[in-house]
Amino acid sequence: MHKHNNPSIFGVYNIFLEAKRNNRTDIANSATTISRYEYNGTLLKDYEVFTKSSLHFNKITEAFYNSFINYCILEKKHSANTLRRNVGLLKIFLNWAFDNGHTFKSDFKKFKSPKAQITDEVALTFEQVKEIYEFNFKRN
Repeated sequence: MHKHNNPSIFGVYNIFLEAKRNNRTDIANSATTISRYEYNGTLLKDYEVFTKSSLHFNKITEAFYNSFINYCILEKKHSANTLRRNVGLLKIFLNWAFDNGHTFKSDFKKFKSPKAQITDEVALTFEQVKEIYEFNFKRN
């Protein structure tokens, strides 16, 4: 286990992102997942600006967690499922930081994930997309 001299949560987040980007093993993340991690980093920076406070590992408490969830729901208008995914990605980062000696604070391990919601999202078949694409709207 090694500890970096950079106490900044964002400095550590960048190290985490590089580790994810450079992982070439069979458990490597997809480009989509990497972009979600990048978005989560931006989300944390936006939260920091919104709350006018600096984010440090020692501030990752239940109070932070509840404030962050409220920010995601009220300010960012995240759906329950987006919120759940982003919280999951945040916890993966925090676990990685803990396992790699960047923090010794483990409050985040007690954070409960938000409930998933059943959505009305429907995927169209290729035929349905083609039918819409080829539909002559000028007739109506």
